Amino acid sequence: MTAHKRKAFNVILATIMIATMSIEDDIARKRDTIFYPPVETPTYGIESTYWQNHPALFFSRFRFRQPDLLRVLHAMGLYGKRIMVGKKGHYAYYPAEVGLLVVLRRLAYPCRFSDLVQEFGIKSNRLCDIFHCMVDIIYEMYHKLIEFETWMPFCDEFANVFRQYGAPFGDLIGLLDGNFAATCRPGGLGNVNSRDDQSETYSGEKGQHGMKFMAAYFPNGMMATCGPFKGKVHDGRIFRESVWNEILAAMSMFRH
Repeated sequence: MTAHKRKAFNVILATIMIATMSIEDDIARKRDTIFYPPVETPTYGIESTYWQNHPALFFSRFRFRQPDLLRVLHAMGLYGKRIMVGKKGHYAYYPAEVGLLVVLRRLAYPCRFSDLVQEFGIKSNRLCDIFHCMVDIIYEMYHKLIEFETWMPFCDEFANVFRQYGAPFGDLIGLLDGNFAATCRPGGLGNVNSRDDQSETYSGEKGQHGMKFMAAYFPNGMMATCGPFKGKVHDGRIFRESVWNEILAAMSMFRH
């Protein structure tokens, strides 16, 4: 075999191998998307008979007891309603209670959407759509609960509670604390600059990568949050950029 024929043969062989690998990858990717759970998967409704017979399992899965979560669903005004998820032209409707259960199940313990396929009887890509859609709905309905300004009219009540518990300051309304949420090391840009990207989220104090946010805890059990910030940012800078100090100073001047 001449060198020219050998070169052509190697090119054809490499092309066949690449095509075969591409087909195998497509098959492997499609397996998860078309996988359906067995028939015996329980029906996921809060009021389903399955959960009534397994209250301990319901509590361990969703961190709520069934009657309590049902009251929450009624209080949110979502009982009997449906949510629309998916992209344009590929919409699907699911009960709002299923969306709430997906969010609680996802947040109760670290898991992947593919791990929940068999539990909910819904494909992993739809579970992802349901989760993000429901999170958006909850945020739009209740995002003011985590804003610092929302709780300013209750400052006098908060201060009275702290004084009753023996606080040394008469005008204490809440407790501030910086929080660090650890993450995996960022992959960066995939080039020599990736180290610069990783340094943005690295906290020398914690010795790992992550994001920071600040929370103000009030005596009524609620809290206001500020963030997220890069992991390298100090708590003092977070407090300055939160402008909470300016809000309190303006309130103090207005009162006096």
